[in-house]
Amino acid sequence: MSTVLEEKKIKYKDNIDKISKESFNGEQKTIAKQIIDAASEENIDAIYQFISQRVKTGFVFDAAPEVNHNCVALLNQRDDLDITSNELFQNSHRLIIGENYDVLKNLLVMYTDQETGKGLIDFIYIDPPYNTEKAKNEGNDHKDIVEGSKFIYRDKFTRDGFLNLLNERLKLAKSILSDDGVIFCSINDSEQAYLKVLMDEIFGEENFIACMIWKCRNSLYYTEPLISIQTEYILAYAKKKDRFWLTSFDKDDIDGDDTKKMEGFYFNRIKKKYDDDGYSNPDNDPRGPFKTSGKVRNDGRPVYTVVSPTGVKHTEAWVYSPEVFKKLDADGQIFWGVDGSAQPRKKSYYKDFIGNVSSNLLMDEFTRILDDKGNTLKKEKYFEIGTTESGTKELKSIIGENPFDYPKPVALIKYLISLYPKKDVTVLDFFAGSGTTGQAVMELNLEDGGNRQFILVTNNENNIAFDVTLKRLKGVITGMISDTDSTEWKYSTKTPYLSGNSVKVFDIAYHELSLNDFSKAKELIPVAESVFKTFNENYSPRNKFDIYNELAALNPLIKE
Repeated sequence: MSTVLEEKKIKYKDNIDKISKESFNGEQKTIAKQIIDAASEENIDAIYQFISQRVKTGFVFDAAPEVNHNCVALLNQRDDLDITSNELFQNSHRLIIGENYDVLKNLLVMYTDQETGKGLIDFIYIDPPYNTEKAKNEGNDHKDIVEGSKFIYRDKFTRDGFLNLLNERLKLAKSILSDDGVIFCSINDSEQAYLKVLMDEIFGEENFIACMIWKCRNSLYYTEPLISIQTEYILAYAKKKDRFWLTSFDKDDIDGDDTKKMEGFYFNRIKKKYDDDGYSNPDNDPRGPFKTSGKVRNDGRPVYTVVSPTGVKHTEAWVYSPEVFKKLDADGQIFWGVDGSAQPRKKSYYKDFIGNVSSNLLMDEFTRILDDKGNTLKKEKYFEIGTTESGTKELKSIIGENPFDYPKPVALIKYLISLYPKKDVTVLDFFAGSGTTGQAVMELNLEDGGNRQFILVTNNENNIAFDVTLKRLKGVITGMISDTDSTEWKYSTKTPYLSGNSVKVFDIAYHELSLNDFSKAKELIPVAESVFKTFNENYSPRNKFDIYNELAALNPLIKE
């Protein structure tokens, strides 16, 4: 072998080793280096260019990630972490702490019809990492171990690394979707086009429903050259579009003035909660019932004195400037208490809230218009349902802090779930993060009488599962985020907590099990059978051999 050829092989193999594991896993690197070793002086450059160019493109979606073939990833019940309340009847939900690829393989076993092989999950929502390339000083680089106190997804991938992360997970998700199922996936500007290509390939372009444009923020967020980015996207796909109906109404029941009927549906559902929230009209405001949102002040703001109608002076650090405050007061939008001398507070009108919600949902921005077949969804501009700012406030009100940059608001997820025609479905979120989807399911059940159950899946990077997800779920169900700390959050005055719910908690246990290790498999079969039935009471394998085959397929990801 010539010296030049040998040097090229060493250099090219070294370059392959430097490729991030998200783009090229260990098995792929080994194969690539074997190909380089077998190359001749005439073709080595062409071979290396072929391999390296393949890695650079963002439209190559790899086969299954590298897995541990001598290990089984199996659900493990953690009843010490279960969340329950004192209610006699409770909707039972599931939280799984672990790598979502390993969890999805367990769910594939439990939520696949044993006779037909079809999936049994009807609704999936995910909010995956957006590949935002956060700064290294936030502990978020694909080359480094994530450390520190920030609760973040490891979302700084190369583009094909990002796509590969989602590729196999979305394939598994498709397998467990029922023929009537739908998946919604949140994504930002940077990755929307690439993710749509991937989802087109997995779910089929013919099953694409819509790319919904969501106004995610009200504050200005600039990218160069000073363009304000205020929207994100939600990609929606059906398992089989010809069997899918995206509405909260039966087709046969929709006639006459459909827009008004839909508006009434949302109005009544939201009205139930806000009737409980203490709206009243103690000073006979002609604009109708209102509630107040605390003192009109915030420490650190300019200090000035205001005088109540009865002459009482209040010197505070105010949210509003003196000029704005005077205008609000002159317009009757400040409540001074029944006797006119209390601390001033800003009014929030019932009619304005309900009007804005029904308008934003159904009239101005995202109007559902039915054609003569009753199946056309028309998008106009974008839709406004909550913002990342409101999601931040919600999370902070529950657990006392906001460890996420842009948590999704509960209202957004409730809206997406309400589009599905059934109310007794299992809702899966395998990028659960702060647990918004779980809270959305429980609130929506309370509002429309549904019997939905959620399955949330989150890893425990930086203790996120324990310090955020579990605390949130416990807080909204019991009012306590720990044994000693309560939450400030309340659902409504009459129904402070979502106490008609419980959550069973699981994590992932890893068992050494080599191929054809029947003795070890025999030990694990009853363990698997027990945990699968505990998780899904409808699970029923045809025979013990099926369980062995299922166990053998649950190879976990190799952790490098």
